[in-house]
Amino acid sequence: MYYKDDKRYKDGNFTLFPNEALCMDLCMGEIAVYLYLLFCEDRKTYTCHPSMPTIAKALGATKPTVKKYIDMLESKGLIYTENTTIYTKKHGKVNGNLKFTILPIKTVADRYFEKQLKRQEAILQAQEALRKYEKKRMNGRK
Repeated sequence: MYYKDDKRYKDGNFTLFPNEALCMDLCMGEIAVYLYLLFCEDRKTYTCHPSMPTIAKALGATKPTVKKYIDMLESKGLIYTENTTIYTKKHGKVNGNLKFTILPIKTVADRYFEKQLKRQEAILQAQEALRKYEKKRMNGRK
């Protein structure tokens, strides 16, 4: 039975995780945080505003650990974060939660796989140069 036929999924009460993200060398913590952000995401604006303590509590992690994984996801181009401010009667303007924007996985995956190809090409070029050097060195000994 496919999930489309399963009555449990008819209400849309599930979060899809992109297959491409599983091919991007993400660690378990990055996957957990990314999945939680996808869970919170507004499907129209691709943004969400969960607080660090909220994410940490949901994942059973500490705030510094969550911050580390958010930084890693941002450096890999999966998310973009913005600082927000709120206004309160008592304190006036104060820092709010981070605004998370989930970037399109197709673009991120294409960029990631392009980097992987370039890295592999560089390795092959280095191996070829080493082979030529070794061959030249061996010919000089004869």
